[in-house]
Amino acid sequence: MKKLIALILAALMIVSLTGCIEITVTPVPGNEEAEPAEEPAAEEEPAIVGGWTRAESPEIPDDLRALFEDAAEELLGADYLPLALLETQLVAGMNYKFLCRETLVVPDAIPQYALVTVYVDLEGNAEITEVRNSGVEALAALPGEEILDGGWFTGETLDLTDEAKEAFEKVTEELVSIEEADFEPVLLLATQIVAGRNYELLVYETAFAENPDDYLIVRMYEDLDGNAEVTGFFGFDPAE
Repeated sequence: MKKLIALILAALMIVSLTGCIEITVTPVPGNEEAEPAEEPAAEEEPAIVGGWTRAESPEIPDDLRALFEDAAEELLGADYLPLALLETQLVAGMNYKFLCRETLVVPDAIPQYALVTVYVDLEGNAEITEVRNSGVEALAALPGEEILDGGWFTGETLDLTDEAKEAFEKVTEELVSIEEADFEPVLLLATQIVAGRNYELLVYETAFAENPDDYLIVRMYEDLDGNAEVTGFFGFDPAE
């Protein structure tokens, strides 16, 4: 009898212990099934907008010249001939700054130099947004036009010649003493053969003080001995 009771108690203990056992499965390191990481949403990079950038070449592409001509048709009272592309500016579209010959639509009008800004929107529509006059007469005959004896003339391109660069270097100190600025010759607009030579240059001016960067037209004379001096310098009307 005692033996039977002992067997019954042993069976009850086994059943009790089995009900309390929890089985825990521990994953083996390195065998976990990794969940795919969520890729970050792609962000569109905004267009970089900012200040003006000097053009790598003053040559005006045909398509840009056509846009300029379309925009100029909207202006009355003056005709504009683009001579060189000076700067570009990325906005919601693009701004272009040109050096132009401006001729008023009046009898015997003499062309003058002007800075003209053209805005081209994202759909390719162009309009002139700013004209800055210099008041400087553009007396040089253009390529293909008759050159008077002793008159001003323009080369096939407006690129600076070595002679013009050397002459400008001789008058730089004189300009700095007048304007308190730094100067970089950009274009050779015209030349005149006299007892020596006269030069007319478009010059980029970087002011040392509070004035912004801008352009000047500088005229200078170099005599037969190589001595050079400034004979005139002219700015453009301030932008409004």
